[in-house]
Amino acid sequence: MNKIVFVILAFTGVCTVVRAQYDFREAEKERIAQANVKTQTEYTHDYKNGQPSEHGYKSSVKQFDRYGNITEEINYNAAGKIISVVAYQYDDRNTRVNHERYQGNREKLQYSQKTMFDQKGNKTREYGFDGAATYSNIYLYDREGKLAEITYTTDNNPVEKRKLTHSGKKTDIRIFDAANNPTFKQENTYNDAGNLLSEIKTDNAGKVIYSHNFEYKDDKILITETKKRGDLPEYQKNYYYDDRQRPVKEETVNADGTKFVSHEYRYNPSGYLEMESWKKSFQSKEASSKTVDYDQNGIYTEVKSYFATYKLYSLYKYTYEFY
Repeated sequence: MNKIVFVILAFTGVCTVVRAQYDFREAEKERIAQANVKTQTEYTHDYKNGQPSEHGYKSSVKQFDRYGNITEEINYNAAGKIISVVAYQYDDRNTRVNHERYQGNREKLQYSQKTMFDQKGNKTREYGFDGAATYSNIYLYDREGKLAEITYTTDNNPVEKRKLTHSGKKTDIRIFDAANNPTFKQENTYNDAGNLLSEIKTDNAGKVIYSHNFEYKDDKILITETKKRGDLPEYQKNYYYDDRQRPVKEETVNADGTKFVSHEYRYNPSGYLEMESWKKSFQSKEASSKTVDYDQNGIYTEVKSYFATYKLYSLYKYTYEFY
């Protein structure tokens, strides 16, 4: 729930959806770096009879580098046993190059992803273990530095290949199966700011499988997102912002015309996210939510959460060690 508005990065020519515009996780990372946080310890206070327990248990310990990047996260259960360890590594550009998740105290590898880049910062290979199989994705670029081909393999067996051609504000993507047979086509169109305006995926006969369209304010601020499956509408999302271009509300309109507020955000006087609430569907009677308290440096001191699906309240408190 940390990154908010969909914007499409076009510099590689691939439809890459990221949550941008206002990046809460990046803002938190900057505050952690500015406060010289080295270690964050989280304590979970379960609710009993409508009130949080007085004494919480240590539920996680996170280590950070000088740049606010998390380097290790150790998670504990209520009995104090380590249930998982997550580790990260970064290169000289401060870009994540290694991500590993283990069951228990590094007893069993559950997931890994290593990423390689060329001297220009282009991703050239991504490989690891997804929990069931090993995988490797190879990225090739044309003379202009634009992404030209991606090859996907699982357990050393080819799975899919994508070939990209670029012309002006359009990128055509041809998708091939493991036997190198063409399966689908995709056309992406971008605006002057490089943000995605539309993506249309078709089969070999030219039949539209889905279409995805985006509208922006001033070519940069996403205000509407619509998706269709074939000729049938699937959903529309409308995004609303305050005068500082921070998201305040996300509205989802279903294919049958029903609509609901899927996200809401509120900020404290210092500009930090104070409250976030979200719903998964029109049928949801309640919204899940979290409220956050900060210290004078803008780092968490308490987070109160409510998970509507389980009608579960939780209180998290934080202590810190500093460089």
